Amino acid sequence: MKNETNSSLCPACTLLCDDIQLNANGSETRICTKGESYFQQAGLNLAPTSIAQHINGEPADLSKVLAAASRWISDSKAPLIAGLDQLTTQAQQAAWNLADRIGATIDTTLTNGNRASVFALQKVGKVTATLGEVANRSDLIVFWFCDPVKTHPRLLERMSKNKVQRKIVVVDDEQTATAKIADDFIQLDRDQAAACVAAIRSQIPAKQQNSNFVLAPENDNAKKLAAKLLAAKYGCFIFGQTESESQCSYTTESLHRLIRQLNNHTRFVSLKLRGDRNGQSGENVTTWSTGYPFAVNHARPYPRYNWLEHSAETVLNRRECDLAILATGLDADKPLQHLSSIATEHLDSIPTIVLGPIAPKWISGKPNSVFFQTGVLGTTTSGELCRIDNVSLAAKEGQGDQALFILEQLAAESTSAQQS
Repeated sequence: MKNETNSSLCPACTLLCDDIQLNANGSETRICTKGESYFQQAGLNLAPTSIAQHINGEPADLSKVLAAASRWISDSKAPLIAGLDQLTTQAQQAAWNLADRIGATIDTTLTNGNRASVFALQKVGKVTATLGEVANRSDLIVFWFCDPVKTHPRLLERMSKNKVQRKIVVVDDEQTATAKIADDFIQLDRDQAAACVAAIRSQIPAKQQNSNFVLAPENDNAKKLAAKLLAAKYGCFIFGQTESESQCSYTTESLHRLIRQLNNHTRFVSLKLRGDRNGQSGENVTTWSTGYPFAVNHARPYPRYNWLEHSAETVLNRRECDLAILATGLDADKPLQHLSSIATEHLDSIPTIVLGPIAPKWISGKPNSVFFQTGVLGTTTSGELCRIDNVSLAAKEGQGDQALFILEQLAAESTSAQQS
């Protein structure tokens, strides 16, 4: 007798492979090592059948935990909501609704890193496409300081499904796993990346009729890369996401300008290999709701945004919040590793509401804290997730969205408290 299989979505990376087969015996097919590790960590066969919750580390009934959380929300004058990247799109919408009702500051993540591409988008825009279009049309892919073989293992496999003759060029400061299988590897120090992009842009004419150009021979990397870019009929820049704080990155901004410039001569697009779970969807939700992609303050009757002034990390560093509502994932303790000691101490001193599949170690025994156990994205939680190319996909498996339920209950309780 054959095992029954169900197609599932793999959220181990933001590639969101939707052809994963989950067999009745719990084994997976068409899955990479990273996805296999994710499902093992999620405990696919040991998923909880009900929501577990705690108050100050002690188990309690859901009604009591909701009452305690609602009381803290009512008493709060400057609440903070963060961690949208660990929620489904529907739960992110509920989180924004809660922030709007209680006058909270809302942010996609706890740290200020990974924002350079958003700032570049706000300043110069971007030219992009879906993964399907890149796979079907591109004859050149440039991996710019990223290693998809390690971070998004099935990307090259999905790009090679269609019989398209294409060249793969890797630009990085060291030979990565992707560089070893690429057609060409250009070694470039990160400190020289901005100068290389500027050199290419300075030599490419603005209009197509003046397409003949000669790069300065002393800049070999720029000359080599520019020749490949202009020879392509359809090219794609795929760049990575840094973990460090990144505000206004001249390199990222200049790279987007280069891509726009190249479209005067050929067709070029870009994609970002995001490392956060569902952060792109969080930025889409807040943009659609407020006009701003992240770090939005609702203390006044209208939303306010000023770059990183209202980001979660900035608010914690300045001790400007008196309540934190955080959504976490399977790596619940990792976001705090990027926070400063001041931010960590302040977070430990204020009431904290945590939603996630696993209780973080830092909340164990913490006074004035509640924890709601939710499902795991892609396994026990149903909802939509956003792929790296801004395509929303539904995770069909699961028994509902517990985080969505909790956030809706908190919003309803806060509304009732305000009316009374």
